[in-house]
Amino acid sequence: MFALALWVCASCGSDPSTTSTTASASKPGSDSTEAATAATTSTRTPPEQTPAALASGALVCAPQHGWFVERPLNATRVAQYRLPRVGQDSEDASLVVSFFSGQGGSRDANVKRWSDQFEQADGRTSSEAMESSERTVNGMRVFEVALSGTYIAETSPGSGERYHKEGWRMLAAIVDAPLGPHYLKLTGPEATVREWEPSYRSFVSALKAQP
Repeated sequence: MFALALWVCASCGSDPSTTSTTASASKPGSDSTEAATAATTSTRTPPEQTPAALASGALVCAPQHGWFVERPLNATRVAQYRLPRVGQDSEDASLVVSFFSGQGGSRDANVKRWSDQFEQADGRTSSEAMESSERTVNGMRVFEVALSGTYIAETSPGSGERYHKEGWRMLAAIVDAPLGPHYLKLTGPEATVREWEPSYRSFVSALKAQP
């Protein structure tokens, strides 16, 4: 039986408003990041620390300076963050971390699903426009993608209704943690995502597995 994992989000840096939360491992399901963040709860209160509840191999992460920790919208999410909008953008960006107990699908299947959530104005397919790379973070293989364009993901899985958000950007990753693959997906207006991109990269670089 697959052990339950907890994702620990410890406060990072000197930002006193960014506080930590814990969340249980999710069941198989959608990793959709599109639901309105108004339905979530950002936390500024110190959480209960439960390191003893962490399963060996569970991921440990640290939200970055300026991020808001939110209560995950559904059981498929083990962590969720809101990254505030910048400039003239009308929406914040959202970063979701998901864990599917070994049922998240292959790398190729996830890459295709992510690319199918965007359209390109220049006629290219999103798979052609997508940038990808691979690196090792604290002993874990991390496959990363980046893609911009018009965001056309379904508003909810199977609904048949789609967003049409021009000028959006996605940063996503598959982290091969000892407990199983974890999936990261950051989406939002392009300027906002690009503003937070260095912070996101630092977040990925700091990921580690619970001993």
